[in-house]
Amino acid sequence: MSDQTFHKGDRWDFTIAVIDGNLAAFDLTGATVWVTVKEQFSDGDPGVLQVNSTDPELVITDAPGGVVTVALKKDKTTIAAKKYEYDVQVEKAGWDGPITTQRGAFHVTDEVTRAALP
Repeated sequence: MSDQTFHKGDRWDFTIAVIDGNLAAFDLTGATVWVTVKEQFSDGDPGVLQVNSTDPELVITDAPGGVVTVALKKDKTTIAAKKYEYDVQVEKAGWDGPITTQRGAFHVTDEVTRAALP
C-alpha cells in the first residue's frame, strides 16, 4: 500500500499486501496487524484512526500470503479532510516489539455530494 486517497464519510474498503524487506509476502499466521492514521507520525496512539486484526473492520484474509482486508464504515471515516500519515505494523508472540511494514501519506478529501440517502 503506497500513498492513499479516500473521500471523507465514504465507506473505505481496501486490501493491503503486507510485505517484508525482500518484497516477499509476510506470513501473518498468528500475527496481530495494525493500521494507524495520524496527523503526524509522532502523535500518540490511536491517532485519528486505528484498527487492528482483533477488530471486525480489519481481517487477515490470507495469512500465509500476507493479505489483509480493511472495511471502514462512515462512523470511522468522517474525519477532517487533509493529509495524514499512516503505517501498517505487525507483531507476533515472542517478538521484541512490532515491525512496521509500510507507511506513507493518507489523503482524505471532502465529499462533493452531501445529501442524505433515504
